[in-house]
Amino acid sequence: MRFVDASVFVHAFIKPKRKLKEHEIRIKEAAKKIVKRINEGEEMAISTVHLAEIANLLEHYMPIDDALSVETFLLTARNVKVHNVEKIDCSFGGSKRYKSWVE
Repeated sequence: MRFVDASVFVHAFIKPKRKLKEHEIRIKEAAKKIVKRINEGEEMAISTVHLAEIANLLEHYMPIDDALSVETFLLTARNVKVHNVEKIDCSFGGSKRYKSWVE
């Protein structure tokens, strides 16, 4: 299982307002491929903090129904594990707990 950062969803779903540079196009296409694999059942992990970040950005830049569709998928898909973030996760010892999320 892989931990997927919020930036993957931002790059995959948000439409640019300007012409993208070549390296930005490659990033966007890679993000879309990752999201496609997740939609096809590849297991992933995400934290509640990342989920909130995704929701905030998608709801700001996309039609609300589309953003809610992505959020609902992340919350209900069997292949998506959403992990709570606790105070210990913000400390030096939290890295051990994070490692267990993706093993």
